[in-house]
Amino acid sequence: MPENTNTHYILLVEDNPADERLIREAFKAVNGKVTVLSAQSGAEALALLRRERPNLILLDLNLPGVDGREVLEQLKGDKRLRHLPIVVLTSSAMPEDIAAAYRAGANCYMQKPIELNDLFDKIRNLYEFWTQTALLPPSG
Repeated sequence: MPENTNTHYILLVEDNPADERLIREAFKAVNGKVTVLSAQSGAEALALLRRERPNLILLDLNLPGVDGREVLEQLKGDKRLRHLPIVVLTSSAMPEDIAAAYRAGANCYMQKPIELNDLFDKIRNLYEFWTQTALLPPSG
């Protein structure tokens, strides 16, 4: 990925094409330069991360094959990738899923909203926090 501090690279790991499309649209609506990379499975996300380093990962838990829980554990166990912030963005609000995600190293856990306006608001807030408020460790 080019070293352009004006563009934020986000890896969206989402197997539902409708959710992916809506999340991409929400990122288009934010006031900033965003490139959304996508993976439809955990295995695809791990393969992509061998060659790309996004600024932020949005990770669904319920993925085919290698699920989001395993992706999270693998990323946080890899010294080259553990610094990447990971936001779990999933439909589950089950306390055991939330607790397990944080135990595995998730930086944030968000439930996907049902209402479109709520999704756009959450994505805007997420974008603003991770690109304008939070200070992230240097990649490398």
